[in-house]
Amino acid sequence: MMSGSSEVFRTAASVDHSVGAVSVHATTNPTTTLPAPVIISQGSSASPGPVLTTTAPTFTWQAVTGVNFTGYQINLENLTTRKFVSFVVGKSATQLTPPASALAAGDSFVWNLRLRNGDKTGPESAYFYFQTAAPVPLTAPTILGPGNATAPGTALTTSDPTFTWQAITGVNFTGYQINLENMTTNKFVSFVVGKSATQFTPPAGALAAGDAFVWNLRLRNGDKTGPESAYFYFQTPALASASTTVPTAPTILGPGASSSPGTLLTTSTPTFTWDAVTGVNFTGYQINLEDLTANKFVSIQVGKSVTQFTPSAGALVAGDTFVWNLRLRNGDTTGPESAYFYFQTPAPTPAPVALVAPTILGPGDSSSSGTVLTTSTPTFTWQAVTGVTFTSYQINLFDKTTSKFVTFLLDPSMTQFTPPAGTLTSGDTFIWNLRLRNGDTTGPESAYFTFKMP
Repeated sequence: MMSGSSEVFRTAASVDHSVGAVSVHATTNPTTTLPAPVIISQGSSASPGPVLTTTAPTFTWQAVTGVNFTGYQINLENLTTRKFVSFVVGKSATQLTPPASALAAGDSFVWNLRLRNGDKTGPESAYFYFQTAAPVPLTAPTILGPGNATAPGTALTTSDPTFTWQAITGVNFTGYQINLENMTTNKFVSFVVGKSATQFTPPAGALAAGDAFVWNLRLRNGDKTGPESAYFYFQTPALASASTTVPTAPTILGPGASSSPGTLLTTSTPTFTWDAVTGVNFTGYQINLEDLTANKFVSIQVGKSVTQFTPSAGALVAGDTFVWNLRLRNGDTTGPESAYFYFQTPAPTPAPVALVAPTILGPGDSSSSGTVLTTSTPTFTWQAVTGVTFTSYQINLFDKTTSKFVTFLLDPSMTQFTPPAGTLTSGDTFIWNLRLRNGDTTGPESAYFTFKMP
């Protein structure tokens, strides 16, 4: 979109049937009293410029002194997607870090700087080009233990081992996912831990004594998972002799009922409760919980003084059916089971409401000739959009006289916007519309309004 260091995003582009199909920015007329600022970084004056190591670089420039001005205007264009945005900062600033969402990974960019004095802009700085680094793909982590790569694996001396792995660096990811399968019972569970972790110990009792297991590890970046690590196999030690078995079955109180599918709960984070057990030598309680819908099982061990337990948010999938029971533990020995209680979690929250087309109010109208305005600084207005999750409004403005195009991204709380002076050329005819944005996603277009500048 930028063609040469003497132009401000001037290159015209052809228009197809939608305003959003073109991406050219209109120029402004600089005053003769404002100088061109000197930019320092990011980038270089030759295209395509250096490849940066971050998608959130800091733009810097030399301070301008001895001149009466109100601020700086940073003009930034993504040459890969032909999208343009500008930022205005105060006169005391010598740097700006755009929001991370403004600079997509793996794209090419160009930017420059101008002084502003109220609505007037001065001459352009040099143009600096740069590229953001392409996203680094998720890699397969290296696991260290427990276990080895050959089934049935290492015979452990504990049923509560610590899973360990090598730290991953140089990759953008949000955490690790540990996948664990009990090969004896054919039950599977996964755990997600933070990106700074290099080890994890499952809840006490999660690994049944005397069973064979296999596990692996994957990186996660949001909802995306990377390739699997190697598979490691191990066996937990067998139970102690039956003579030490705890004889008492505890009494559970809730949630749930003794017949399937059980109670329909109003929360996905219920509190499991039971009667305290006294007069018996034991070290704690073991909660056994199975998701009957997903065929997944987990057990949780808590201390002997506890009579209730609340799983962490998200541990119980919304809309699924569960069954649970309780046993006493004395070291590695478990006692008889309590009754089984069944329950259902409430259905999941509906998906976010889709983006809608906003309603614009002015300037202009939907006729082809449009309204002839009486002001050179019109205010664009629209009805507020509610009940929808979105991050900004996008105004698409096309000068039909010169075939130049500009977009503005505005805060979702706004219902009006006045473009910078010089954006709307006297005597030209313009067409504009409005769209919602949620991150990089845009919603349907509003109506098109046409107007002519006085």
